Amino acid sequence: MSTSAKIVDSFRKSVEQALNDHQELLLAIHNKHREVSLEIRLVEQFVMSTAVLWESFISELLLSLVTKHPQSFLKGLASRVNQSVSAKFGNAAARNVHFARPNEITRGQALGMLDPTGSNITASSAEELSNRANQMLTASKAKKFSLGAEDRELIDLLISVRNYLAHRSKRSRAALKVAISNVGSGNNAGLGGKLTTVGTYLRRKIGHDSRATFIARRLMEISKKLR
Repeated sequence: MSTSAKIVDSFRKSVEQALNDHQELLLAIHNKHREVSLEIRLVEQFVMSTAVLWESFISELLLSLVTKHPQSFLKGLASRVNQSVSAKFGNAAARNVHFARPNEITRGQALGMLDPTGSNITASSAEELSNRANQMLTASKAKKFSLGAEDRELIDLLISVRNYLAHRSKRSRAALKVAISNVGSGNNAGLGGKLTTVGTYLRRKIGHDSRATFIARRLMEISKKLR
């Protein structure tokens, strides 16, 4: 089994465990006096934790692919280093700067070059994820991250929900409304509609699932395409 497949499988197992834990918690509050407000709190926490799992998964997957196939990333990095030196010190200086590209890099080296702060490799939208993959990876590896329209809608919605839950700002709420309005039918049917409060939105049912658990299951489906 490839490293990418192992990372995907690990993500799917983590989401499945989170789903099981969430269902157990919902059973624990059933018929409680404040069941609705407790359920709203639980669905918000569940989506937030699922978004964190997704972010960590994407970061680990990209890092693994760059470590295993570093040449496209290193070529692009050398170009950006040259452009930076040229912009700051001029073309004459840039012509005398050589970026030594190794044939192999470790995971730690890859992370240090991808993000010197040691943070996760993140993307603020599905489009940005695709663009970052194209910058880092060979075309054959990057094309997996150029997801279809419905999958992009779902990822953009997840990111918008995560941002609103984290900040509760007017700006993040406006962005969430846009993400919801962009949702079509097909595999995302049931995720469109009016936003009152985010907890009420996430609690609403799509068949047997709440929107919160529906989003998690869709993420598991999308992750299989990145194996």
